[in-house]
Amino acid sequence: MKNIPNQFNEVNKEEKDTATVPAASIALDMDKYKTKKEKEKEKDAKTRVSLFLEPALAKRLDRAAKKYGKGFKSTFTSDVLEKALDALEAKENNNK
Repeated sequence: MKNIPNQFNEVNKEEKDTATVPAASIALDMDKYKTKKEKEKEKDAKTRVSLFLEPALAKRLDRAAKKYGKGFKSTFTSDVLEKALDALEAKENNNK
């Protein structure tokens, strides 16, 4: 029986010759990647709150949410409320 060369022999040799990149040399923010269990814990750390907004303000918020994606409303309102409450508390503390 005649020995016919395999077309993949050369490919395998090339793969063996290439160097692999060590995982430590790849700069990744591993805190950004969370397991399902970790994500569930984060969900439990939040409280649902209902707000009544003026229709024009609600439309503006909805437009921004469409542009910035899922979770925008919660993140935005939390950030804005925190800054506003910090300012209010600072004002109250200065009046004492």
